Amino acid sequence: MAKERARTLTLRAVADLLVERGYAGRRDTNGHNKLLALLKCGDLQSVAFFPDVTESPVCLPVEYWAPVGPDALLVLLRQPARRHRGAYKIELRDLAVEVFRVARSSENLDVESLVARLIENAETEANVEVLQSNWDEFAASHPPGTGSRGAGRPEKNWEEAYAELAALLWLAVEQKSDPPSQESLARDIAVHLRAAGAENSPTAKTIQGRFSSIRRRVEALKLERGKKNV
Repeated sequence: MAKERARTLTLRAVADLLVERGYAGRRDTNGHNKLLALLKCGDLQSVAFFPDVTESPVCLPVEYWAPVGPDALLVLLRQPARRHRGAYKIELRDLAVEVFRVARSSENLDVESLVARLIENAETEANVEVLQSNWDEFAASHPPGTGSRGAGRPEKNWEEAYAELAALLWLAVEQKSDPPSQESLARDIAVHLRAAGAENSPTAKTIQGRFSSIRRRVEALKLERGKKNV
């Protein structure tokens, strides 16, 4: 008997919910910026299904979203002229390692048979979705307006700022380039957030001011790892 497929929400449906329930900023009219920020920081976990290999959901790693920009989610808008069908898709080959791990733990297949299936279905596309249970947990633990200061100056949008910081650092690692300076890093984060229409985004000067606490944490991690290696 086939296992019942877990209930899911399309990324478009999640983006719509983020707008309808007040999670997205005023200028984030389609919810794409907020959705991408949540996927990058792991507050929402995206999944895909490849039933010809495994019936279990395959989670996209958070690292997958690091280099992805808001323009990539324009496919969620139904625009037949541009072949946008309201869904974000991914090919199995882009998740081969994750699919292999899930199938090995959930399917009764030997390694040779599993590898053969992966090769055979490498170009199979699947919709990227969010488990209904994951959305329910997020909505329960993040009521709309959480962290709001009410009257007075609005709270800075540090969630999206840190997501952008992670993306820029990950890009530097992948390209094996020299780490950017704190000044240029803060400037790039501020520019990218403004371009994406992120509401209440901090200025470059404010972002750079936060780097001191991050540096302290880095030094603490160095000490912790040094003790482990002794």
